[in-house]
Amino acid sequence: MRNKGLLGAIVLLTVVMLSGGTFSLHSTYSMDDAFSVIATDGYAYSLGVDHGDVISLTLADIDAPAYTDQITLNEGIRGCCLDGNYLYLRTYYGISIVDISNPSDLVNLYTDPSTTTYYGEDIAVKDGYAFSLNNIGLTIYDVSIPESSHIVNTSAISNTAREIQVMDSFLIISTNLGLRVYKISSDGDSASSVALRESSTSLQGLAVCGDYAYAARTGYGIAIFNISDPTNPTIVSYLNTAGWAYKIYYRNNFVYLAAETYLHAIDVTDRAYPVLSGSYATYGCYDVFGYGSNIFITEYSRGLSALSYSDDAYLPSDMAEDFVKDPSEENVCVEYFTGKIRITYTSKRNSDISVSLYDCSGRNLGVIYSGNVKEGSGRIEVETEERRKGTYFVKTKLGDKTYTGKLVII
Repeated sequence: MRNKGLLGAIVLLTVVMLSGGTFSLHSTYSMDDAFSVIATDGYAYSLGVDHGDVISLTLADIDAPAYTDQITLNEGIRGCCLDGNYLYLRTYYGISIVDISNPSDLVNLYTDPSTTTYYGEDIAVKDGYAFSLNNIGLTIYDVSIPESSHIVNTSAISNTAREIQVMDSFLIISTNLGLRVYKISSDGDSASSVALRESSTSLQGLAVCGDYAYAARTGYGIAIFNISDPTNPTIVSYLNTAGWAYKIYYRNNFVYLAAETYLHAIDVTDRAYPVLSGSYATYGCYDVFGYGSNIFITEYSRGLSALSYSDDAYLPSDMAEDFVKDPSEENVCVEYFTGKIRITYTSKRNSDISVSLYDCSGRNLGVIYSGNVKEGSGRIEVETEERRKGTYFVKTKLGDKTYTGKLVII
């Protein structure tokens, strides 16, 4: 294993203030070809585009993330997702599955190197199936036993496809024409197109939460779609920004946009009127991912950087250590929507769920919902008549996991 050296901690470097928010740089980890980043369970995984490097870093000290292990694949990595102890990678011409149960000993369990002559783009996983996207088609793998994964279906996509996310029984895909939606079959091993919502420009990166999809518009900024009815997605708004928009990440009513020479923070509390809140000048920013109170970005000539953003929801001290974010496993999204608090969830099993509300000082205002949910995805709505308008924090317990975030009631 070769150790790519730590440049060192660069603490609290404030770069740009626009409408009140500031970015602070905590540390940078030097990599030759950093392309994508994803994080879970206290570790960040930085992925290389040229040589297919997968580098594991512990986040115990965010000012000096420590190298733990590295593997190198034969092909560069284009997209990735997490599911349990496995990291699924979409490489140039196929997929790889890496066991990350021991971040100090990464193991490549499966590689399918030549499924198509077209460049790979992204990958998503649901219920034992991996949906692998190349720029003109979709390949479905049975990954229920990672070491014995195999292709079960393929289908063409008439548009150039870029990124893919799973929402319930639907695949949400960004393309050069707009947002395309596929319906997953009941047995999970096939999918068919059910909708295309064209946009004013082609789309790149994609983030899905609740009833909304947020997409990077190639070279222009972001587009917001309402996908409450996946068979009929609608465009809510656009926002133009500086830089060439690539990847996107959503949390706490903020969209973080990797836009080549900038990282932008966009306040989407009012999705009809998104507002540019802050920007950070980068060395060629391609990907962005949030974990804990930090935002990770990959930069072409620099490597992996960890930042924080002042206007993002801070976590009260008794809640910070409980923060969990995994985009492809169980998840919870709590939002205000037309007079109600909407709780959208995905659970791997029948579980207890409770949602607690906190004010800006961290004072617990009580439990606003407690009950049980069944395995799968669903939605719960809670009336808000007795709540004052303003900013709150929510702490949601779903089974043995805890999620925190910001809630704005308007």
